[in-house]
Amino acid sequence: MRKNKIGQTVRNIKIDCNSHIESIRKRMEVIPGITIDNFGLSAHLGKKFSPGCKACKRNKWTVVFIGRACNCKCYFCPQPYNKPAFGSTDDTNGIILTSTTKEYYLFLLMKLKNAAAAKNLEAIGYSGGEPFLYMDRIKHYAKEIMDIKSGLYQYIYTNGIAVTKDSVKELRDVGIEEVRFNLAATDFSDGVVKKMVYVRKIVPFLTIEVPSLRDTCLKIKKNLHKFIDIGVDQINLCEVNINQHNNLYFKNDPCYHVYPFSLKEVKEGSISRTTLIEQSPVWSRHITYDVMEMAAKEDWPITINDCSWLNHIKPTWVSL
Repeated sequence: MRKNKIGQTVRNIKIDCNSHIESIRKRMEVIPGITIDNFGLSAHLGKKFSPGCKACKRNKWTVVFIGRACNCKCYFCPQPYNKPAFGSTDDTNGIILTSTTKEYYLFLLMKLKNAAAAKNLEAIGYSGGEPFLYMDRIKHYAKEIMDIKSGLYQYIYTNGIAVTKDSVKELRDVGIEEVRFNLAATDFSDGVVKKMVYVRKIVPFLTIEVPSLRDTCLKIKKNLHKFIDIGVDQINLCEVNINQHNNLYFKNDPCYHVYPFSLKEVKEGSISRTTLIEQSPVWSRHITYDVMEMAAKEDWPITINDCSWLNHIKPTWVSL
């Protein structure tokens, strides 16, 4: 193996990016009712669709990593396995740009407000670490954004462990409109799934967002009746992202590499850059389409979204 310019391990078992995209597009073509987005870089199936995902596909979305501490240790996580303890001096989001945390948060909040006012931004997701460990920070951000009456759509990611009825109500009251549960973090725990029952009654939109792992299709099928009864609006299936933090678990898997590209290259199907941005196992996105085919065949009342890495790496980015 060798390393690229930013120190990521480049895997020897490499699949051509263009041929992989073509194999996914062929699967898209046979799914009835599918909506193909971004020249085949992504797709979704279903009538209800999160405004956060709509904004992402329009390149008007961003995410704030509110803190690095987490109460789960997931083997597939692309963040460092040994995360800082909550409240420790190392407990930052890793991108402090000024001399103190307080100055940084005020600076970023100002940029978010400016982007919203300029209509460059339509949605913001709060991630981590585990965001529900940082209730005060998120409430501060969300209320400030809500108070400028920008119409910005705000939502939060979580593994669900720290979620409570009161915490979700507090977030709703400061403008959070959607909660996204990564059920893979707790192996689709019954306890976390039960929490979605009351979350669905509190916020307007409820999403399950999980990586497309080898057992994801089976886990979703096993729990589908629960998700339907709860009223889950959408399931986001994300490609597994492989880097130096989790590559031990995927070292024998054929991968395709994602590079910077232009919109012209996407249209012509000629992505041919050399600087690695992301890498994913070839099977991961095919798991997404296994689920999507099953949803189409059985007419699930839940939207299925292909949240591919190609969908996120766009020719331009949100200007903050």
